[in-house]
Amino acid sequence: MFIRDGDDIVITLPITLYEAVLGGKVTTPTIKGPVSLTIPKGASSGRVLRLRGRGVPHPGGGAGDQRVELRIVLPHHIDPELQAFFETRRNTHPDDPRRACSKGCRHDPLSDPG
Repeated sequence: MFIRDGDDIVITLPITLYEAVLGGKVTTPTIKGPVSLTIPKGASSGRVLRLRGRGVPHPGGGAGDQRVELRIVLPHHIDPELQAFFETRRNTHPDDPRRACSKGCRHDPLSDPG
């Protein structure tokens, strides 16, 4: 579950589509026990949130950080209501996260969704 990167701890945290869109508080594990983490509205998969001081303790005091990479997990069953909502939304609010790839994919949509 935990990956060490120097004094930092890295974890991938699954979140729901609803948590990604609406934001909210979730519980995430750390090496010292679970803590509350705020997911910002509009979070994308791959976004990394930092929990300062939640990594590997330093001998002289302090600690590294914990990096939490978000991974959106869709519902196991897409019901007709959810499907209809997204079909309508797609038609009224078109978006193309790959538009920058026509210029060599220099834009990173995970770090700058605009």
